Amino acid sequence: MTNPVVPESLEFELVWDRQTDEIREAAISYWAQQNILPAGTTPEERCNELLMLVRDHQQQRVIGVATATLYRLPEIGEVFYRYRNHVIPDIRFQLIGTQLVIAGFEQLEAINGALGTPEAVGMYLEIENLALMRARNYGIWPNSRFSYIGRTSAGWDRRIRYFAGARQGTT
Repeated sequence: MTNPVVPESLEFELVWDRQTDEIREAAISYWAQQNILPAGTTPEERCNELLMLVRDHQQQRVIGVATATLYRLPEIGEVFYRYRNHVIPDIRFQLIGTQLVIAGFEQLEAINGALGTPEAVGMYLEIENLALMRARNYGIWPNSRFSYIGRTSAGWDRRIRYFAGARQGTT
C-alpha cells in the first residue's frame, strides 16, 4: 500500500533538540486551543518531549504536534520511544496523522541510529481514538507497519514497530 500524499502547503518540522521560543509557544498554543493535555501535565513538561510540528503554511497555523519520550515496555523488557500525536479533527480524514506517525518513526529511527549506543529499539503507540481503533483494526497497519500488541488497562490499542537492525537486550 502506498503512503497518502501530503498537501504541498504542509511542513513536517523536526523540532527535537531544536526548540526555539517560537516553537514552544506554537506547541503550547496548539495544546491550549485543542484542550488535549491531561490533568496534571503542564505544557512546559510536554514541550520537553516535542518531536515534530505540522505547519500549514497556507492557513498559517500549526495543525498537528508529535511528542516522544523513552519508555520501557514491561512485557517486552525493552526501551521504546513512546510516541504521541494529535492532529486537528477537521483534517484527520486526509490521513495527516498517518503521515505524522511515519515521519515520526523515520526521525526517531535516524536520531537513535546516530547515537553511539542506541537508547531505544523502536517506537510504541497507545491509540486513544476509538474511531481509529475501530476503522484501522489490522494486525499490522498497512502504511506505517505498526503491529498490534494488545490493549492498555484503559482499553486503548497498543502498537509497536522496531527500528531496522534493532537487537534484543541492547537498551
